[in-house]
Amino acid sequence: MSEQEQAQPGSDRREPVARPFNAIEMLSSMRFAIGLVIAIATVCAVATVLPQGPEVAERLQRNPETGRWLKQLAAAGLTSVFTSWWFIGLLTALGASLAACVTRRTKVLLAGQVVPGPTRVRRVGTLLVHSGLLLTLLGGVVRLVWSERGTIQFREGEQADFFVTDDNQRAPLPYTLQLMKFELEHYPAPAASRAPATPVETLAIQWPGLDGGKELPVEIGVERDVQPPASAPATNPPVRLTVLRRVPDFAIDTDTRIVTSRSDQLVNPAILVRVTGLGAPLERWLFARYPDFGMDAGGGHESQPVPLKMVYRVLVPAADKPHIKLFKSTLRVLQGAVVLREQTIEVNAPLLYGGYGFYQASYREEDPSWTALLVVRDPGVPVVYAGFILLIAGVFITMCWRPEGARRAEQGRENKLC
Repeated sequence: MSEQEQAQPGSDRREPVARPFNAIEMLSSMRFAIGLVIAIATVCAVATVLPQGPEVAERLQRNPETGRWLKQLAAAGLTSVFTSWWFIGLLTALGASLAACVTRRTKVLLAGQVVPGPTRVRRVGTLLVHSGLLLTLLGGVVRLVWSERGTIQFREGEQADFFVTDDNQRAPLPYTLQLMKFELEHYPAPAASRAPATPVETLAIQWPGLDGGKELPVEIGVERDVQPPASAPATNPPVRLTVLRRVPDFAIDTDTRIVTSRSDQLVNPAILVRVTGLGAPLERWLFARYPDFGMDAGGGHESQPVPLKMVYRVLVPAADKPHIKLFKSTLRVLQGAVVLREQTIEVNAPLLYGGYGFYQASYREEDPSWTALLVVRDPGVPVVYAGFILLIAGVFITMCWRPEGARRAEQGRENKLC
């Protein structure tokens, strides 16, 4: 008599005996796993149709009349499906089911309850499939809990030992990242049937608090006397201006303070102006893209006030403006004064070091020394890759690989049928 059946007195009929609840058996059952997979697939299908997360605000902005039903969906938790507690609960239940199935199959194989041969090979294949699925799910959990994402914004020569996360928090880096060089490459100017128009460059002069002013052409080495207007106070003396140098794409070495030009294109044009008549002569760099910013020839900010405003203006015809081809950064990883790595990154060619990935994100055409990097730390990626490897191996063993003995037995059966 089996454990599940018990004979009634005076009768040959056997009544089934209820077995105690076994959680491991329930979790590892095929019906339970299939039910979970169907539920998760249904929820994912619904979530792809309904707006999720930031899409809700965008939908409201485009169609304000949809606000009522969007609020109802949000109250039901259908606009944040993938972060809701019940969806995470479904994934947790699926993970528990896979873990129970892996544990049960591993015990059977280790106990030698499966006869060596094709059946044992298939059992190993299905064990690998379940293990791969479990690792893939665990990798997603690791990514959800421990991954980091943010940005770094800096200019040439600057260093950063932290990045700003998507929720505007400062996250430290285990080392220091320095931007050694940032480069913008342009497409060559298209051949035109006419000669390209010459940019118009002027030096605008204006006295504070007074209307009007003067616009002087930019001519290297030409001295020009600038008289204040008649309405100006007597404290404003005449000055003499001389454009000493013109740089089409300004760049300065942070160590030697030597000014050079990255290219012949008018990407960041600047002129060096000498002002005399105010006591000691002063020399100042003026930038067409930054009219409110001036830099002394020594490399510092404005240290001596000037009783007039000087603005360097460049008018470039739209057809002659260069188009950006690509942008790249040369990064250096530092630990104190020790250089750990130096690498030039581009779009789709990141720097990967110490568990972090640094991706080229953006630039400012008006500020060719500035760039922004996307910082990503995802410790779940190796776990997911390991799961994919086990999953592929398990599918191959289960569906494609057959031992030689099984192949011969199958051929023998086919010969008998013939």
